[in-house]
Amino acid sequence: MTQTEFFKQHGHRLVRVHDDDTETGDFRLLFPEETEIAHTYQDLGYTIASVFEQENKEDFVVIDNDLGTAFHKIGMYVLL
Repeated sequence: MTQTEFFKQHGHRLVRVHDDDTETGDFRLLFPEETEIAHTYQDLGYTIASVFEQENKEDFVVIDNDLGTAFHKIGMYVLL
């Protein structure tokens, strides 16, 4: 789903993972740099959504609980 659709459907489930981060905002973890943070949340039972960059289109989000490498993966969201 597009990032806009994701926020409409699941925005209320987002977990704040940063405090006033000007680069990624308060909710997005960078991939692969912050994968360990995502692992910590996943181990605690949270759901992970992957964010994929698309050329000339809005970023795409998949709720997949996958912390592995994927083509065009740029970030992750943590959900309740």
